[in-house]
Amino acid sequence: MGIGRSHFAVGLLAVLAVLLLPTGASARDYDCADFATQEEAQEYLLPGDPYNLDGDDDGVACEELPHGASGGGGGEGDAAGGGSDPVAPMPPPYHLSKRAAQSISKQIVGTIVRRSSRLQSMVFEGCRRLAERRVDCSLSAYGESEAQRVACQYRVAVGARNRQPYGRLAAHKCRTAAQPLLSRQRAKRAMQTHADQTADSGTVIALSRLTRLEFEGSGAWPFRSSTGAIQNCEIQMWARLIPSNEVEVESEDVVCTPAKVTDG
Repeated sequence: MGIGRSHFAVGLLAVLAVLLLPTGASARDYDCADFATQEEAQEYLLPGDPYNLDGDDDGVACEELPHGASGGGGGEGDAAGGGSDPVAPMPPPYHLSKRAAQSISKQIVGTIVRRSSRLQSMVFEGCRRLAERRVDCSLSAYGESEAQRVACQYRVAVGARNRQPYGRLAAHKCRTAAQPLLSRQRAKRAMQTHADQTADSGTVIALSRLTRLEFEGSGAWPFRSSTGAIQNCEIQMWARLIPSNEVEVESEDVVCTPAKVTDG
C-alpha cells in the first residue's frame, strides 16, 4: 500500500509541475542548442523533464554544454526573505532559417570548389526543412577539361549549436565522363586520305583546330595538264568527329591556278 502511494505522489508531482509552468511554456520546445552553458540549461530541468534535457536521467541537464557562471541566486537568501524570486523568462525557441542554411551551405561547397583542380562552378539547388533546427541543402558543382567532364552533387546538413547555425558536409557524389576529342594526328590522316583521292601526287596539309571535335585544313599540290602546263591546285577541307566516333571530311571544290614561270 505504501509503494502505491509513493508512485501516486511522484505522478502527482509531475502533473503539478507541468500545470505550474508559465503560460504558453508547455507549448514551447527547448533543447540543449537553446542554451549557452550547462548551468543555464539546468535552470530549465523541471520535474518530469518536459523538455527532455536530461537524456540519461542523472539529474544533470545538457552535460555536453560548456560550464559557466551560474545564473541562479542563493537559495538560503530566498528562504530568509520569505519568498522566491520570479522564474527567469525562458528564451524564445531558436528557429533556423533557410536563408542562414543556404548561406552556410554555399560557404562549405564554395570552399571545396575553390580548392579543387577539377571543379570550376557551383549551383545552389535548394533547401529542405527537417525540423525547427535542422535544414538540409543541395548543391552541385561542375568542371571541364580537355580530357574529362566532372559533375558533383553535395548535401549539407545545417543545424544549431548554442543558438548559432553550423553546417557539415553530409553526403557527396561525383561522376567523371571522358570528353570526346579529335586529335590532330587523326584529323590529318583523314584529310590526307581525302586529298589523295583528288590529287595525283603528294599533298601538304595545313591544320588549325576549330573546336574539340573539328579541324580546318588545306591541301596544295602541283598538277600538269594534258598540254604540259603546270598548275597549282588547292583544296579546303574540314574534319569532324561524329557521334559514331568516325572522322568525317568535307571539302570545297578544287581550285587550280597557272603556276608562275620565272625566268632562268
